[in-house]
Formats: sequence, C-alpha cells, structure tokens
Amino acid sequence: MQIKKIISYIVIILLQFLISCQVIAQNNFDEVRLEKVTMNFISKNSNLRIFNLYIKIHKITEKLDKNSSISNKFAQLLFIESILKKCLDSIIENNSNKVLISWLEQILTSKNINIKDLKILKITKIEDKTYTLVNRIFNKFQIKLTNNWVSYEEILNLYYNSEIWVYYRPQEDLMVNNYVEKDIIINLRNKKISWTVSYNPDVLSQNLVILNSWAGNNDRDFFESRHRINFVLSKNLNKNWYATFRYDKTWIESSTWDNFINLTTEDLASDLDWIVEYFRNSWDIRFNKIWLLGHSEWWIISSIVANKRKDINFLVLLSTPYASLEQLLKDGSVNFGLNYTTDNLKLRVKTHIIALADIMKTAGSNEDLDKLINNYFVSLNLEDKLIFTAIESNFSFGSVNDLSSKWLKNYLTLDIKNYLKWIKIPILVINWNKDFLVDSNKLWDIVSIIKPNNNKSDLIILNNTWHMLEKNTTWKNKDYSLQSETINKDWLDKIKSWLKTIDN
Repeated sequence: MQIKKIISYIVIILLQFLISCQVIAQNNFDEVRLEKVTMNFISKNSNLRIFNLYIKIHKITEKLDKNSSISNKFAQLLFIESILKKCLDSIIENNSNKVLISWLEQILTSKNINIKDLKILKITKIEDKTYTLVNRIFNKFQIKLTNNWVSYEEILNLYYNSEIWVYYRPQEDLMVNNYVEKDIIINLRNKKISWTVSYNPDVLSQNLVILNSWAGNNDRDFFESRHRINFVLSKNLNKNWYATFRYDKTWIESSTWDNFINLTTEDLASDLDWIVEYFRNSWDIRFNKIWLLGHSEWWIISSIVANKRKDINFLVLLSTPYASLEQLLKDGSVNFGLNYTTDNLKLRVKTHIIALADIMKTAGSNEDLDKLINNYFVSLNLEDKLIFTAIESNFSFGSVNDLSSKWLKNYLTLDIKNYLKWIKIPILVINWNKDFLVDSNKLWDIVSIIKPNNNKSDLIILNNTWHMLEKNTTWKNKDYSLQSETINKDWLDKIKSWLKTIDN
C-alpha cells in the first residue's frame, strides 16, 4: 500500500508539472529537454510557486533510498528537483548577505561591541537542509570578522520559504572534533527509519544516547520554532564523549510514509524497541551502554521501553508528569495560557476541560467529535461559550480535527506510573516550573512513583524554564521565540554532571 501511495503521488506531481510545461513524460527522458522546460517554468513563475513545487517534489524524493535502483519517474523527479534547488540556492545567495550582516550588527551591538570598524572576512555556508515539515530551506552560515583588529566568529541560521528569515543560534556549534555524523536509512520490520548517528569512529567501545522528539510532527533534530533542540543536544553530548542517535519518526521527513495521526504512542515505543535491538546486535561499533533521553510524549515511550528491556543503562526524562494526560486535564494541571482572574473562573475552565476530555474519549470519529462538541457548546451560556472557545483554540495536542485521533485516544490514558515504578536503572527527571503540562504545585509528585523501588533516581527542578527547554518567565511562546539559546544551559550542565556521577 505504501509503494502504491508513493507512486500515485509521483505520477500526480510529475504530470502536473509536465502538463503545465506542455510536455508529456517519456519512458527515457531527455535531460536537455527536461532542463529546458524546467527553466521555462522557473522563468514564468514567482519565487513562491518555484519554492512550493520544490517542496512537493522533495517530500517524495526524500523517501527514496538513493543507493538502490530508481525508476524512470523517480529519476525525472530528482532531476527536476535538482534544477529547482539550484534556482532557490541562487535566490538565497543573492539576497542573504545583506540580511546576515544586518543581524550580525545587531548581535555585536547587544554585546557592546563597536560595529564602526566592522570588517567581514568571510561568510561560509556550512549546512544546507530542507525541512518539509515546516516547508523551509535551512542554511547555517559561519561568519568570520574583525573589529578593531579583534577576530570574531558567529553562527547564524537562515530559513527560506520565499522570504529570508535569520535567527541567532549561538548553541549551534560546528562538528565536534573526532566525531562523524552518518545519515542512514535502515529497515525495521515493515518500515524504513531514517536517522543520524554521531560517534567517534576511532573508539571501539563507547556509550550511546538515543534522543527522542516530542509529540506530533517532529523530526530527528526536534525542529520546533526554528530551534533544532536534538541537534544542539547531540553536539553537547559529543563534547562529553557520548555517541548520539536521533531519527525521523514513522511518516516524518525521510522515514516511511504512514498516516501519523493513526499511529499510537505504543506503536512509536515499538519502533524505539527495535532501534535499541539494532544497536545491540547489528551496528558495526559496539556501544557499551545505551541510555534513553525522552521529552514530552517520549517520557512515556522511553519508560515503556526501559521497563521492557534489560539492556538500557540510564534513563533521562524531561518535563515528566505524575499521571496520564487524562488525569492531568481533569486535575487542571495543563496550563492553556489562560489568565485566571478569580477562583470561580479557574473552576469553570477546569469543568470545561473535563468535559472536553470525556468527549475525546467517547467520540468514534471526527464527525462524532464535531457533533458532541457542538452539542456541548450550544448548551453553554454566552460567557462559558467564550471560555470554552479559548480553551479549544489553545489546546496543545493538535487541531480540533485531531482530537478523535487514534493517537490521542491512546495517549490520553497511558499512565507513566504503570511503567516507571518498576524501572531499577538510574533515572534522572528534570522538571521546570513554567511547564504548561506539569502544575508547579505538583512537580515533586513524580518522586512518589520512582523512589519506593529505585534509590538511584534524582529529580531536579529548574526555575523559569518552560516546556520547550528554554528560559521563560511568561509561559508564552513569544518569550521562547525571542530567546537566543536553544537549550537552557543549566539543565545541560545538570545532565552532564549527573552522567559523570553515575558513570564513575
């Protein structure tokens, strides 16, 4: 079914393009002719349309195993994609330097560095990647400069989606010395998983950290709000002599196509179990110890796998709740960014959230869900309708159309207590007091689950840090987006010091 689905996408995209160029696909395509019609398409269309066609094609070609034989239709798509990418690269190159320098001046000014004598020595593009999940081309630039004979070097991230957006991400360092990154696609059961492993090829026995992204459509780099969290975390762990592994979940980016919303959390746990098995038995370099780092949805996934297997050595859980999502909702622990001005308002919000959780459990389809939500909404008075609309629009687990999904129904009832309390290996839990999923009054409740059966566990609570791992004082996404760090340095240091203690 997956192959048929991919081929149908290919045929549709290819025919749309060729027909729009008044060309019919041939069994043995002529590269010169295909390049001519592609360039004709580029000359007659806007940057946005060129970019959108490139993204559509890349969503297909990124699923290909480039080392295996490729059909004629795939070859034509790859050829068209390469020409479109060259065009977009040229657009970025011709327009990026001015924006990069403008941002650099702002950064140096914020550091109290005089920009009057600023001299740019070299601007080098050191990374180029397309993220189809967010429809962006990503470039990382290294800028070398002098100012009053003092040398500087900065890293700036640039994103293109018909416009150029630049962000300062100082934690996005270059590759760590002696470490190499390999991008590989492996077969696991009936699917392919695309991943990156970063390790020291000169060390025969090393420890491996498996990094997991949070809920929803996130790739191996944990690409959220223009921050590549797993990428930064990987480099920090490499600096401390740990190999790292990060991967695109099923359906995401380069892994096998599937309807992600029909996958359950337990399906994703099964994938992780197979990945651990692969590294234990099939990888060329032996990993002495394997530990799991799980954030958000992956606190439960990592706990399921660590509870099942006997060969996981460490477990690090970030932003870990004390109960199932259903219980968190009914306890009023999930913060929806709503301001409670009175106890009465807080009680009314909690009442509506409980009603929403019950509706999600009973709805059999999106149609059922819409009907049940509408019936509930109609029964409310005007003020409660406004409150319920605010809750619905701030719901943190996908759009309203996802609320009856197989994934959310499964995730809603999974309780971490059923797994975590049986795990005997060392566990580090890091929570923070600005998390919209864990009530600040219940941050320590996780201890009562772990401690009775595990004396090798620790809980650390960081102040003014929110669910996306950054410093935050308001619970608002805007606060997060404006920060120039990807990961709170305090908790990075906590993880590293804890690992050294455990390893020794």
